[in-house]
Amino acid sequence: MAKEFSPEDFEPIYHQTIVITIAIQENPESTLSVLSPYLVDIHTKLSSLIFKASNPNSLLRKRCSDRHGEWLQIQYDLQNTLCEAQDLIDSLSKSDVLEIGDQGGAGLEKIEEELAVHTFNIGEFIDSLGLSKLARKEPALGEIEKLLVDAARDERERLGKNRVAEIPDVNRLGGLGRIMEMLRANGVDRKELHRLDTKIKQLIVWVLRNEEELTMVRDLEGFGDLGKGKHVEAEKEPELHNEDQDKNFPGLGPAVGHTEQHKEEHDDEAKKAEEARRHEAELDDDYDTVSIDSFVLV
Repeated sequence: MAKEFSPEDFEPIYHQTIVITIAIQENPESTLSVLSPYLVDIHTKLSSLIFKASNPNSLLRKRCSDRHGEWLQIQYDLQNTLCEAQDLIDSLSKSDVLEIGDQGGAGLEKIEEELAVHTFNIGEFIDSLGLSKLARKEPALGEIEKLLVDAARDERERLGKNRVAEIPDVNRLGGLGRIMEMLRANGVDRKELHRLDTKIKQLIVWVLRNEEELTMVRDLEGFGDLGKGKHVEAEKEPELHNEDQDKNFPGLGPAVGHTEQHKEEHDDEAKKAEEARRHEAELDDDYDTVSIDSFVLV
């Protein structure tokens, strides 16, 4: 069984960051002070990871036991940069630090760039806690997975446990066409849907199998409502008018007739608009005929 993360996985690099930060902040007027914002940001993120690792119900503990190698690489790279920063500090006397200027410029610029990268990488690691392996490979897939998780959770809560057990997985979300419409409604570009077609179907399978447990862990961690309800539902098709409605509601018939007459007057414009939308609609229609039963997450 894979080992869970613990505070000890983050504390050594956390303390090393503090040492460098304090050494630089003791000389606020020095050229090295340009590193302080990055060090403070890294320090804050590492503190957050220690806090998460101390919580036995956190996503980091429950869902990320396979990510030790990824973290070790991030930590190794950061340690190298911190050692370079320490060497730069040690190589200069206190008076020299105040006047580094061109002598330390090249090395300082390199360290600053590296710290910016480390800040980003640690932030990405934190933001991706709970994501599938596939979604972690590309930012677009990560955002799509979050939308799918929100949609699956909302639908599961709406249907209730018994109804969920009766409905095939994909049909719980209205079928593939409906899922793609929801992603489009949330700003996912049509070209992205085509480009990531196979991977999105893999994500759908993963989400429907893992959403309930993922939500449970988030709730236990105390952040279950974060992001909830952020996805936008795709607009439902309007119900077609039928003659029975005219019988039950006498005033509806003339109103519908007036609407039809008005529509005919603008028929040319409607045709142009429909033609422009047709290509967009074809994409979503295609997904209704495609099965994802054979898709598995790799």
